[in-house]
Amino acid sequence: MSDPLSKIGESFLRGMNLRATHVRSIPKICLEVLKGKPIRWLRIHETPTRLLDEKADNGLSYLDGIEELCKAGYNLIVPIDVGSVENVGKIPLERLDEFVEESYDYSKKAASKLHSIAVSHGRKIIFGVENEIDIKEWILQSSPVAQWRGETTTWFALSIDVEKKYKRLNNILNGIHDAAPEALTMTNVEADDLDTYLVQMRKFFDKSTRNLRKNGLIAGDEEVGDYLEDWKIEMARVRDKLDVDLIGIDNYPNYVRKWPVLGGEIGPKADDARRISGKQVINCEFGYSTYRSPAETLEALILRKPSAQEMQEEFFRIALASIEGSSSKGTFPWVTFTEPSAFNNPPQEGWFGLHKLKGQEVAYTEPSFKLYCDWLNSVGVGRPT
Repeated sequence: MSDPLSKIGESFLRGMNLRATHVRSIPKICLEVLKGKPIRWLRIHETPTRLLDEKADNGLSYLDGIEELCKAGYNLIVPIDVGSVENVGKIPLERLDEFVEESYDYSKKAASKLHSIAVSHGRKIIFGVENEIDIKEWILQSSPVAQWRGETTTWFALSIDVEKKYKRLNNILNGIHDAAPEALTMTNVEADDLDTYLVQMRKFFDKSTRNLRKNGLIAGDEEVGDYLEDWKIEMARVRDKLDVDLIGIDNYPNYVRKWPVLGGEIGPKADDARRISGKQVINCEFGYSTYRSPAETLEALILRKPSAQEMQEEFFRIALASIEGSSSKGTFPWVTFTEPSAFNNPPQEGWFGLHKLKGQEVAYTEPSFKLYCDWLNSVGVGRPT
C-alpha cells in the first residue's frame, strides 16, 4: 500500500476539528487555545464552501478566518461541498439531478480559493469529499428531527441510488483535482456499529420512516432501517468508486448511551478500514459528549457514576490507547469548541467541545484536551504501517 502522506512530508497528522463558524467569528480565540500545543493540522468542518466570501458581523469571511489559521502555521483539511442546508440550501427531489451535476463547478471554485490561500502561506491542505457519506448518516442528518441536510426524501433517494451518489462524489473530487492537482484528497465514513446505532437513533429513523412513507419512497411495511448497511459496505464502495488518497473514519460509540465508557474499538476499526479500502486511514472524528439529560443526571447520582467530564476523559484515554496500537495516520477529536447554551439538535451536539464557550470567551477547558495534547507529545508522530 502506498503512503500518500509521504508526498507532503508527514507520517502522522496531529489534528483537531474546528467548526467553520468559530473560524470566522472568533479566529483569535481559536489561535489562543491552540497556541503552544502539538496540534499542527486543523479540520475545518461544516465549512459552507459555496459561501466562502460571506462576511459575519465582525466583517470577516470564512476565507479571512482560514487565512488567519494559515498565517499562524496550521495545515488544513477542508471537506468540500458538504450538503448542509447552510451550504447548499434545501434540495427538492425534482432538482436532484441538477444538484448532482452542479457539484463539479462549486467544488472547483471552492478548492481553488482555499488552495490559493494555503499555498500563499506555505501551508498544506487536504480536501475532503463531502462528509459521512454512508446511507445511515445522510438519512439521520436530513431527518425531520435533525434537519441538518434539507429534505429527507432527496437525501434518501441519493443515498440508495449508488451510481448517482458516486457520480456526485466524483464530480466533487474532479472539481478538486482540476483546481488543485497536487493536493491530497479524502472522504470519511461514519463507522459506528449498525446494531447499536439503530437502537440509539430510533427517534430519528422513526420520523424519517414516516416522512418517506408519506412521500411514497418506501412501502407501508418498510422502515428506514431496512435500507441501512454496515459501514464496511460503504468502505468497499469507496475503494471501488472513489479514487481518494486517504480514508477518514468517524466513531462515536457513546453518542447517546454514555455508560459503560467505550472507545477500545476505534483503533481496530481503523485497521478494518485500511484493510478493506487499501488506503491509509485517519481518525477524523471521535469524541464523547458530556451532555446529561435530567434522567441521566438523576441516574448518575443514584449509581454514583463519575462526573461527565471524568467519563469523557476516560473515553479519550481508552480511545487514544486503541488508536496508538492501530495503523491510523492521524487523530482529529470532535471538537475544539461547542456552546452548550446554544440550540443544538440533538442536545448531545452542544457538549462534545473540549473548550466550552460563553459568548465569545472560553469559560471552561475540559481535562480531556490536556490529556490529548500530552498524548500527542508522548507518542511522537510515528505509527505502524
